[in-house]
Amino acid sequence: MPVERNLRSTSARLSLMILLLFIPGVASEGSPQTAQQPTYVSMLQLLTMPEQFNGKVVSVIGFLSMNYEGYLLFAHQEDAVHVILGNAVQIEGNKQMSAETEKLDQKYVKVLGTFRASDRRRVPFYVGAIVDIRSCDFWSDPQHPASQKIRDLLRHN
Repeated sequence: MPVERNLRSTSARLSLMILLLFIPGVASEGSPQTAQQPTYVSMLQLLTMPEQFNGKVVSVIGFLSMNYEGYLLFAHQEDAVHVILGNAVQIEGNKQMSAETEKLDQKYVKVLGTFRASDRRRVPFYVGAIVDIRSCDFWSDPQHPASQKIRDLLRHN
């Protein structure tokens, strides 16, 4: 009888552990937001429909400008050159970004973080900001575009 009870107890624990693995947020570390899957968006989507992405974890590619006034993610390099702030979102930088300024500044990057839409009546220039940055990774250098690297690879094969 004790062996049978032990088996039932072990089986119940195993079932509970398997069930918990399939409940979002329970098996992961941190808060449920940590487990939130990113929404892959374009800069155009963020700029034209900011309310739709408010509070969501987003992954977006844009041109990053890091300077003393702050970090801005622009839709295009030309928007940064001509300071077209309506085509940018603010970026709340983190330690990783600060440590990799030379690698990321004035480059196209892929940012993963939480988007916060701005009240356009109070902050007319920006549609929002990406905060709680999880990652900011190099994507392409305008001086040596990724498309050129792909063409070079195809020529050599």
